[in-house]
Amino acid sequence: MAILAGRARSTCTASNRAIVASPHRGFRASNTKHYGALGAEVLDHLDRVEVVVDDQHVSVSLRIPPDVTMRVGRPGRNSSCSCLAERGPPAYTLTMLKVSSPILPLTLPTERAIKSFGDNRHSYEPEFWEFQYETYRYLGRVAMSALADRYRALLRNMRALISSQRDVIPIQSFLSSWYWYRKEHQTRLEFAMRGAELPVKAPAEPIRRVEINAPAHPSSPNSGDVIFRYARRKWVEEMVNRGLIRVNPASSYRALEFDAARRDKEQEKTRFMPGEYSEIITKDGRRQTFVGDVRSTVSAPSYYLLSCSCEFDRELFTDFRADACAVIRDSDMFAARLETAAQKQLEGWLFHHNPVQYFDPYERHRNEYFDPTMSKDFSFAYQREYRFLWAHLGGQEADDFRSLDVGPLHDIAKIYSS
Repeated sequence: MAILAGRARSTCTASNRAIVASPHRGFRASNTKHYGALGAEVLDHLDRVEVVVDDQHVSVSLRIPPDVTMRVGRPGRNSSCSCLAERGPPAYTLTMLKVSSPILPLTLPTERAIKSFGDNRHSYEPEFWEFQYETYRYLGRVAMSALADRYRALLRNMRALISSQRDVIPIQSFLSSWYWYRKEHQTRLEFAMRGAELPVKAPAEPIRRVEINAPAHPSSPNSGDVIFRYARRKWVEEMVNRGLIRVNPASSYRALEFDAARRDKEQEKTRFMPGEYSEIITKDGRRQTFVGDVRSTVSAPSYYLLSCSCEFDRELFTDFRADACAVIRDSDMFAARLETAAQKQLEGWLFHHNPVQYFDPYERHRNEYFDPTMSKDFSFAYQREYRFLWAHLGGQEADDFRSLDVGPLHDIAKIYSS
């Protein structure tokens, strides 16, 4: 079902799995089991899958045996789905808006890597992304201002997170180039479904990140074996030459009014479930729907935090208002020295370090990490943060900053100026 611009028709008959095997909500097949994810089980019931493409729309026809009930999503009033039925004639057609896409990578993850997430190669095609979105419109109730912010953040992330190394990572991971292509495509589709203009121009040329003359490179995306600390040169020199490092309470980042790259509610993380696909069942069995989306928040007491980045990126000097960078070539050794230096000041505090995990606040993914300390809204993903933190085992709040003395770092770090 590889559909390309200008190709009029593509049909899949026996290979029903071509249109499945990508996590998706909103499908019900037969009358025995609800599938929270669109899987091969559902399409095993289908006789034929046919896809027709014209200049503006993609139509997907599913030929369903008479003894099978299938419901595709619950599209809202503004959806472009042409047909929706719980049960009925054996032919079902879903007509979708078609939007253009940037030039996509030629390289896919290996077949084994793709299948490890329950996907297949068609999960990497824009037409399938449109099919997914039409049947689960997770941005349908997002305010226009928030949708515009999301699109700008996606383009910023794509400049930083699309590379040949990331092309071979499966699409379900935020580390993958394909993850960001899919997010951008579906967000742009939502603008098209609303008949709204994009807040900024969509990318037309191939997106490739190549950092020339970087002082060091990690072994792989998010490996964290080499890390980078961006700051004013004064503080970078003090860190490398004298070993003096300041760690701040997570609560202090909320007050950085004029520093968008650092300002965040570090003690709490929020995501949403689309209200259109959510309901409350009362004690007496009544079903109640939502007007907007369902907000879910996790929180924690304030903790101490030191942030670095997993990759060298010249744009981060501007984002962090920095003119220098500490290039730390051995993150494990650096972590050991931090932990030792903090023991006297932070007795009873649990020390942890790891790359940050980023999540889409409007679309959940399987096994996604959602935590107030080590996960963040994907609008910050371009930072590729690696963080060191101290959280109190008894729930004590971090108050003022702490200054740690880890000793000179010349053996594992060097200074790089912007």
